[in-house]
Amino acid sequence: WGYGGPLLPGLDSWEAWRGLRGTHFEKYRHRRDLARFKTELLAERMTRIERCWQQHDPAHPVLTGVHQLLGNAAVSNWDFELQASRADGFFSSIHAGWHFWILPGEFLLPLYVQARLTRDLAKGKWALPYETTGGPNFRSALRQHNMQAGEHLQMMLCYLAAGLQGIGLWAWNCRLSGPEAGEYGLTTLQGQPSRRARLLGELARHVRQYRGELAEASSEPRAAILYSWEAEMFASQRDMGPLDGSATDENSRRRLGAARALLNRNIPFEFITDNELVAGRADGYPTLVVPGMALVRRDVMAALGRYVEGGGRLVADAPFATFDEHGRVRVAGSGGEFDRLVGAFAVNHFHAQHEPRRVHGLPLAGQFSEVEPTRAEVIARLDDGRPATLCHSLGAGQVVYFAHEVASRCFRPGNAAWETTLADAVLGSFRPGWQCDGAVAFRRRHAAADHYFLINPTDTDQEATLTVADATYDQALEVVANRTLPVCRGQAGTRLQVVVPGGQGIWLRCPNCTSCRWA
Repeated sequence: WGYGGPLLPGLDSWEAWRGLRGTHFEKYRHRRDLARFKTELLAERMTRIERCWQQHDPAHPVLTGVHQLLGNAAVSNWDFELQASRADGFFSSIHAGWHFWILPGEFLLPLYVQARLTRDLAKGKWALPYETTGGPNFRSALRQHNMQAGEHLQMMLCYLAAGLQGIGLWAWNCRLSGPEAGEYGLTTLQGQPSRRARLLGELARHVRQYRGELAEASSEPRAAILYSWEAEMFASQRDMGPLDGSATDENSRRRLGAARALLNRNIPFEFITDNELVAGRADGYPTLVVPGMALVRRDVMAALGRYVEGGGRLVADAPFATFDEHGRVRVAGSGGEFDRLVGAFAVNHFHAQHEPRRVHGLPLAGQFSEVEPTRAEVIARLDDGRPATLCHSLGAGQVVYFAHEVASRCFRPGNAAWETTLADAVLGSFRPGWQCDGAVAFRRRHAAADHYFLINPTDTDQEATLTVADATYDQALEVVANRTLPVCRGQAGTRLQVVVPGGQGIWLRCPNCTSCRWA
């Protein structure tokens, strides 16, 4: 593990390096550069084909597609951001049977995160899920999934909430033979429109009716979650054998954990890449979340400093920035780049498996660091007195650093205390202008109307209460059911209650609103 110097004799091809993973004389930067070469080579091959199409047919846009957005892209020599930058539009394939593997038994969270990544990895371009599951798969795929009508409704509402600009379904009718025979069709086996097909057709009519508002609406993100190809590449080299086989996807689990904590508090967020951060495109986000990213490039560390000094709020947790872009552990103490950003430096890195510790009564898991504060304020300590959470004022902004893992603790459902810890750190003293109890909710704002998407991921009906303090509404229309809901006005703002059926969702359009933008 090092950098610089020539390749070892006899190791002049990619294949020759495959058998050396984990050996003591392996150079991480060599493997990274070889992987980057293959990644850029693949992207260039696709780009040349796209240029050929554009040359012969300049009137039509060229679109590029991806799948497995929840996996480690670097393992497959993919760079989703690079691929999207080369084409006119960005598509994704999202199938519950194939692409939700990382969270077995869950639907909403992996669905929305993939929808968000589809939109956010191609900002400013046309983006949509071009291949979404049309019907059940009962024998193929990584896991079987029935795709009931309610799940289709949840899927479409998530796509609208993410700001995607179209929806494609695979397929109208099923194949009659082959590995996927009888699967994925919107129709019945007899070729008649199924209940899910009729529901989607009804929803499509409403989307067409309000497509102008939906296209121009904003979700007003309160936070951005950082995504990095370099961090994915570093994680891909951590698999040291059968006991550590899940390490490759550790960044995805942390991103999903951060997303869960924000979704469950109705905090709107987007994803942003480290390249966008370096280019100065993070300034519009009040808070930036870096979920346990072990490898952080030096130019990214500098960009994080500029973001905070300019008034941003950075929330990061261990093992944040343990390594630089060469895979070398950061050892600088007082005055080093980590200390300049966090207001503290790491003395040692430990693992809770060997040394069980607690903070606020909660047991730690994964990596935690022993840190020496220089300018940061200690706002929480471990049960043995060592600093656990630090707050560092830097310029006009602030850094909240957890010296232990938090985002990864939110990966699985049911860890409400850890979710609250992360969400509270993201919000700080800010109080959102709306909230929804009883459902996962999203809002998209437009001058003509605000659109709310309320989703119930449970199997039982839930009464949801929507309270809006930053807008007043004369009425609320439940779009798909085409019925008007009563609203109540009071000192707390506009309030309405609605029952969201189990496993389904509701689309509300609130017109004629007088809104006050979030501060």
